[in-house]
Amino acid sequence: MSDHERALCAALAQRPQIARTLVAHLASIFDAGTVARRTKELCAVMVARLNACTY
Repeated sequence: MSDHERALCAALAQRPQIARTLVAHLASIFDAGTVARRTKELCAVMVARLNACTY
C-alpha cells in the first residue's frame, strides 16, 4: 500500500460517514448501468495509467 493509500484510509477512518458515502458512490458507479463492470474497471486502470498513478 502506498503512502497516499495509507493516508486516504487513515482519513476515512476518522470520518466514517464520508467512508460510507464513498462506498455508496463507488457502488453506484460500478454496479449500475448498462456498461459491464469489467469495462468500467478497465477504464479506471487506463485513467490511472494516463495519470501515472499506481493502481
